[in-house]
Amino acid sequence: LVDTLKQSHSAGVVHRDVRQDNILQTTSGEIVLIDWGCAYRLSEQSIPSFEGTFRYASDEVLACAIVGKDFKQQPKDDLQSLARVVLTQNSPSVREELANLGPGDLKPVKDFWLRKRRSYPVHEWLFDAAEQCQYDTMKQAILG
Repeated sequence: LVDTLKQSHSAGVVHRDVRQDNILQTTSGEIVLIDWGCAYRLSEQSIPSFEGTFRYASDEVLACAIVGKDFKQQPKDDLQSLARVVLTQNSPSVREELANLGPGDLKPVKDFWLRKRRSYPVHEWLFDAAEQCQYDTMKQAILG
């Protein structure tokens, strides 16, 4: 997934909806990122409205959505969403807590991820790597 996003970002395309439901595994074991319907080119002049799943959106995307401001998502936003997916995938309690938050709970979701980010050094490391678009560091953090 990190390699897929790196290639996409290198081509100037941001996915904008990295979440568990958009990650599939083929019968040969390959991991595939699907549903590129929200994706856009960074070279586009217009700023698309928030789309995607709020539970996995980056801090900046959530902050702008909370105040109703449009935000042009960047590669780091996809990577932060991936970091959230990884942390969710590895913790049933995180999944359960997120499932209890509704679509209008943007601030509680933002606060939730801030707490999770600060709860363990490896979480902070993963989010820092995402923010700085350090693809290889993210792969290392995810794979262990």
